[in-house]
Amino acid sequence: MSFDNFVLPELVAKAKAIIDRDGQQALEDYDPYFGACGCMGPSKGERLCPCVQSAALKSNLVEVVNEFDPQLAKKIMLRRIVAALPG
Repeated sequence: MSFDNFVLPELVAKAKAIIDRDGQQALEDYDPYFGACGCMGPSKGERLCPCVQSAALKSNLVEVVNEFDPQLAKKIMLRRIVAALPG
């Protein structure tokens, strides 16, 4: 799933909220559960429902985090590369 610049601010806000609530490690390990979407749509002032926000954040985590913490984005990117290596 990709995103456009119109939803980037809400994805950045979601990533920052995860860090504020659960710490940096929670964002590094971010892997939301994707069940059936049961929400009632986007919150006021947002374009994506919470379920789609979670999916977009997971798919684009490095790009989103790079908007506010390039070092953390690099760390997440390297973890993903190492995790993808065989063996």
